[in-house]
Amino acid sequence: MPRAKRRAKQFRYQHLLIAYICFISIVLFSLSPLLPKLTDTLQLLGLFGAFLGGMMYVSTFTFSAGVLTLLVLAPSYNIFLITAVASAGALTSDLLIYKFVSDNLDSEIRDIWNRLGGRHIMRILHIKIFSWVLPVIGAIIVASPFPDELGISLMGLSKMRASRFIPIVYALNSIGIFVIIAFSDVVTSRLY
Repeated sequence: MPRAKRRAKQFRYQHLLIAYICFISIVLFSLSPLLPKLTDTLQLLGLFGAFLGGMMYVSTFTFSAGVLTLLVLAPSYNIFLITAVASAGALTSDLLIYKFVSDNLDSEIRDIWNRLGGRHIMRILHIKIFSWVLPVIGAIIVASPFPDELGISLMGLSKMRASRFIPIVYALNSIGIFVIIAFSDVVTSRLY
């Protein structure tokens, strides 16, 4: 086995490291002089840019870029319009995650969960009386302004039908996106 592959197998949390690197890269990019060029390009894309920002909003790897895109576009559009369009993009990505849950990131998160005693908690949560807990925790994660993979996975574990999943996830993403855009409006109005 080549040396690089052996080293890669030794490090358990490759995907979490990549997510962290993506976050730092986006933060550094937002501080660079290239940001005005990105802003101009996004303005040209209009609401399609908001849709793409919503698609990026749900993933651990692209969350920072998605939020940055939405924050750049927010001053140009009505908050409810940009929230609706970005939420449609987020729903599109969430459906892809729901249908084809990424085993790599999920297994790393599951490994950390198990090391922290998650197996015992999961046994308790699978008792009939607690069957509602997984979708509720998943819904809280999806509604929060954080990446959705874990929340979608928890909702998927509960065997939720797509006909229930779609309106719930759209509404939850709308709440999260609205909160981020509204908070940025409050912060920028206080700064200027």
